[in-house]
Amino acid sequence: MNQIRATITTPVLVIGDAEGDGPLLRMMPPPFNRMLRGTSNRLSGQRMTRLNRVAQQIYPILQKLEDKALPADQKILQGVPFAKAITDDEKIERSLRLFVSAWKSNFIRLEDPTGKTIPPEKARTYMGSCGLTVEQAEMYFIDLALTRIFRKNPKSQRRLMGMVSDPDALPKMRVLAHFQQLSLTELVVGLGHEAGSILSKIDPEKLYALATLKSFHLRALRQTLGAGFKNMADWDPEMIKAIGSSFDSVEQIRDLGDAIAAIHSPEAMAILGRWEKRDVTDRLNEERSSRGLGAVKGQRFETDIGAARLILGGFFNTLMAEPPEIIEAFGALISRIRTTDKVDRKDRIDEVRLFCERFLEYMNSDIMRALGMVGDKPTSFGEVLHVLEGLFSKPGLGRKFFEGAMQTPEGVRALVGLKSDIEEMKKRGSIKGETEIGQLIANSDILDGSISQFLSFK
Repeated sequence: MNQIRATITTPVLVIGDAEGDGPLLRMMPPPFNRMLRGTSNRLSGQRMTRLNRVAQQIYPILQKLEDKALPADQKILQGVPFAKAITDDEKIERSLRLFVSAWKSNFIRLEDPTGKTIPPEKARTYMGSCGLTVEQAEMYFIDLALTRIFRKNPKSQRRLMGMVSDPDALPKMRVLAHFQQLSLTELVVGLGHEAGSILSKIDPEKLYALATLKSFHLRALRQTLGAGFKNMADWDPEMIKAIGSSFDSVEQIRDLGDAIAAIHSPEAMAILGRWEKRDVTDRLNEERSSRGLGAVKGQRFETDIGAARLILGGFFNTLMAEPPEIIEAFGALISRIRTTDKVDRKDRIDEVRLFCERFLEYMNSDIMRALGMVGDKPTSFGEVLHVLEGLFSKPGLGRKFFEGAMQTPEGVRALVGLKSDIEEMKKRGSIKGETEIGQLIANSDILDGSISQFLSFK
């Protein structure tokens, strides 16, 4: 406990090799008592029995320290016998904290089998009293506390036993115990043999964020991320909560796949959660029935996230790292492509891939809005692509314009003006098709009005 500061010269209690002896062993003369003591310290069951005898001797001192160190409303060991204290996880935690403070302050002195004092920085030294290291003794009582904390979830309890080594982690374990049972099981299974270590060190805010995820979220993340699942401990808590609040089907997470780690903001995650999905349970069951198979359990969905992965190929993960507005624009675009007539769909897909390959790196939300990609009445993607192709091919603009001036407020205003000029020509019937737009921009000065200020690059 932090309240115990002073180091005393003479310890209140010295735990030597005889402190773990039972009544019969104490009656035996040397050297027989030392021989039997050594044998007991080598037997697992006897070591635990001796440890509990030692703890019983230490416990009254811990009660006195608590009485001196804490105000009345915070005392929990007073009047509680040792046998009852070790059945309560909070009392075990309090006792462990007091023990560590008392040991560091020399209220309690521990000795190794040779009678030498064990300093606090040598917690892996064996004690003569029970044949266990100090660290092993602490973990024994931590495991007793975990047994109580996770008594309603034996599967998670078994996985965490022996994996938590710090009593300071016990409050976090209590938070975990409030998880839905299936959610906690998925979390612990996903973290594997590192579960105890990761959950002991994780920031409490992230722990509360993880508690917002349902078992299907965690199962899908575990299956999708594989060994990378443990990296969730490093994610922003708001990102974790966004998954829980935005996704309501396993397919959304599975279709995102490893790209979920590329998403930079909760807003982008929420937008992806709003991308269209379709219940295909009946269709799937009809197909299965035609093959003599039984119906699937629960609902099944197709998602536009999955459609985007197929359409964009290797550019999908790149898109997931873009700002929310761009992801929102692509959600609408993917929906339009999916519902396009099959004859035209391949051309639309080719356009999107070409856009990603050539221009996605230069985009921001202001540019997309200026081009008409974002808004209530979006411009056709083919038109946007030809505008960009025309600007990129135009002498005096090209790559230099795209890599600098286009991202400035002046560049965005120029795009707005260009878009307005194009709309005016379309109304007059001066532009007959999307391809013509790119040619006019690149090869004539008809549409130079808004962009003329940047033509000094030539």
